[in-house]
Amino acid sequence: MASLPTVTNGTLTSQDACKRSVDEITVSEVTPPIAGATIAMAPSALADNTALLTHLKDVINLVYDTIDSAHGGFWKDRQPGENGRSSVDELRGFILAGQLALAWRPDSSQTEAADLMGCVVVKMLDPTTGYFGLLMCDPAYRGGRLGTALVRFAEDWARVRGAHVMELSCLMPEGWRHAFKERLAEWYFRLGYQVTRVAAIADEVPHLGPLLKQPATFRIAQKVL
Repeated sequence: MASLPTVTNGTLTSQDACKRSVDEITVSEVTPPIAGATIAMAPSALADNTALLTHLKDVINLVYDTIDSAHGGFWKDRQPGENGRSSVDELRGFILAGQLALAWRPDSSQTEAADLMGCVVVKMLDPTTGYFGLLMCDPAYRGGRLGTALVRFAEDWARVRGAHVMELSCLMPEGWRHAFKERLAEWYFRLGYQVTRVAAIADEVPHLGPLLKQPATFRIAQKVL
């Protein structure tokens, strides 16, 4: 699936990472090319910020609902806002596990919901494989390469923890077209990701199978870091 041009402004590059120890880089930060916006791992204190988590959950679900509703959508018997892509409890769990990175408006306190620009979940699948998911950019900030910066942040985070490979999974239509998903797959390909496996929904997440309105598969893609 996808790769975009390398973002170097303020980003921790692989060469920079080699000069610093993994212990030193416990919370990596980058400055994406959106007028000084900052990406950082969410501190554990934000797990108690219910207003912020509720706002983030609402934006995530709105974005994913909008994507899903295009071209007939993937899911049946579901109204917008029901059984959304994420929840406050899930986001709180990601924060407490040290897996949620947030993008913030410049010069913000990094505590207010109104200053959030986007997010990505990042974790290690094994000692040499990183993973990112739940990539979201607030629609108000699209077009400024924030998504690219979030992916680069996730890659840097995993790289300094020993990852040689980065992985993602993407729900894709099977036998029908979804324009946004096609653009997303192309974007991941430009970022350097190649599909390594196609999996049935029932095999990966069994409880989702009966909820599908149209055929779909998970495409697992990887990139060598």
